[in-house]
Amino acid sequence: GIDLDDATNLLFSVPGISAQPKPRPDSIQPETNKFVIAISPNVTPTICEVRIAGRFGVSNPRAFVVGELAEIAYPSGNNSVTSALPVTVETTVNGRVGANAVDHFRITVRKDQRILFDCSAREIDSRIDPVLAIRDSNGRELERSRRSGLLDFTAPSDGDYFLALHDSLYRGGDEYFYRLTCGTGPHL
Repeated sequence: GIDLDDATNLLFSVPGISAQPKPRPDSIQPETNKFVIAISPNVTPTICEVRIAGRFGVSNPRAFVVGELAEIAYPSGNNSVTSALPVTVETTVNGRVGANAVDHFRITVRKDQRILFDCSAREIDSRIDPVLAIRDSNGRELERSRRSGLLDFTAPSDGDYFLALHDSLYRGGDEYFYRLTCGTGPHL
């Protein structure tokens, strides 16, 4: 955002989440506009709001997600099937798509194993309109989701499968971020 000069605190809409300025290893002064966030174990996984307090007052709210699965970051510039990011089941990937780019993931699945790929976007204030497609190791498309950000896939055989994620119009940039969850849990 803009006008976030001299941020002093992060304010969360859910009790049990707090932030402290991130200390610099070589100084007693904290790093500028960087915070260490502490989440109490009794905070339920949710999407809440966070605001930044600083020299110009308090910012508008932005979405902040408390998840329950292991999380990884998608490396930028990793946009080919040959360098697909390996992902395990019960993992959330945080990433952002570039313009005219497709993010690729490789997941190893057992025959008849059901995997739900859930791409959060609008609910976390992202501009991406996600399209998900899964292919087998021969490149044959098996399933596609163009509208909901949810792909329900059951593997026809043991092996590696490749998930492609992009914006429906191939837009991209800083405002086109996502949270992709690969899980077996129920979906309501």
